[in-house]
Amino acid sequence: MIGSETSRRRSFLQFLVRIGFVGCIGILLIADRAQATSINDPGNGDVIYDWGPSSLSNQSYGVVFTAPQAYLDDFSLTVDSADTNFPFESQVYAWNGTTTVGPALYTSGVQDTTTTMMTYTWDPDITLTTGDEYIAFVTNQPFGSTLGGSGDGQIAAGSGLFEFAEGAPAGGFWQTYTENAEFQADFSATAPSSAVPEPSSVILPLTVLLAAALVLRKRIAPGI
Repeated sequence: MIGSETSRRRSFLQFLVRIGFVGCIGILLIADRAQATSINDPGNGDVIYDWGPSSLSNQSYGVVFTAPQAYLDDFSLTVDSADTNFPFESQVYAWNGTTTVGPALYTSGVQDTTTTMMTYTWDPDITLTTGDEYIAFVTNQPFGSTLGGSGDGQIAAGSGLFEFAEGAPAGGFWQTYTENAEFQADFSATAPSSAVPEPSSVILPLTVLLAAALVLRKRIAPGI
């Protein structure tokens, strides 16, 4: 009877150890799949001007990028107003190589420029098609109608593929320039609504499980 009970406990111990090991491996694999991919096109200290309500045809400034993963978590552009602060929004559209395609995938709330360079970060959490091109930009006339105000703005130059539009940006006349722009963005392979648990939140219960297995192991050691 004692030997049979010890054998059952040892089998249960082996089961707990296997469950803990498989759980740890599974969590590490899930976390690896959910790791974000970033685009980081740093600034070079120069600026590109002018965009905004007082610029030629109320220009919009943006950066074309290729989606490395299926979800755009956030992106950043660095802009200012060279003279008078004015309202603007940021938008994201699909890109066909020459202009925007389809409806806006994201439109931010209205913000105001400042007379010093400021990095603005937006969190669209939108679905993209991996490998396709998109454009993220700032504009004073997001849907062809001005947000009002006056003034000229600048964008920090860098290595992101820069494009600018004269007039309405949606499906409008976009052009390249001799310089590119500063741009940062973070992407993930997992939808924002499908939250992946942090490894630390699951490793703790697994640690407790393994600790319990060790205690049980001591209790069924030979001679007990």
